[in-house]
Amino acid sequence: MALRFVGIDPNTGDDESATVWIEEEAEAIILQGETAEETLSTGLGAHSHGPVIRIPTRMVPILRKACDAAERAGLYRPAQGNPQDGLAFAIDPSTETIIFQGDQPERELIARIEAKAWSPGHTRGVPAHESVIRIPTGMVPILRKACDAAERAGLYRPAQGNPQDGSPSGDA
Repeated sequence: MALRFVGIDPNTGDDESATVWIEEEAEAIILQGETAEETLSTGLGAHSHGPVIRIPTRMVPILRKACDAAERAGLYRPAQGNPQDGLAFAIDPSTETIIFQGDQPERELIARIEAKAWSPGHTRGVPAHESVIRIPTGMVPILRKACDAAERAGLYRPAQGNPQDGSPSGDA
């Protein structure tokens, strides 16, 4: 399954790499971000038991770009059942992050992510302090709601780098 790179945090350093991809065959949006404290998962009310991560609010345009790409590719289908299943979020004003909980991806997906440097000059791999989650494209409205909440809270500030995606696009 190919991964379509959407964007990386333009302010990323060598040991940080909040990143967003589209996995078309699995109809999913893949997020990599700083692993959040386990205690946060209880407050999210998620039905998922996957990892909890933090994505900087400066990545709101990249998250919106992923939602747009999923819709353009015909991957968005309204979620069946409880619209919150598979994704929960919260806004943390103190860290200017959006906290997400999603599904734990299989090892093969992590290996594909780790096999390539997604941004020029950036090291490969998922740093030990970060996790990867898979979000079904049926959750696009919830992702958009998270972006809207960050903007309403006054937390979105354009990044210093390219606010669109931080680096050239590419596929794995």
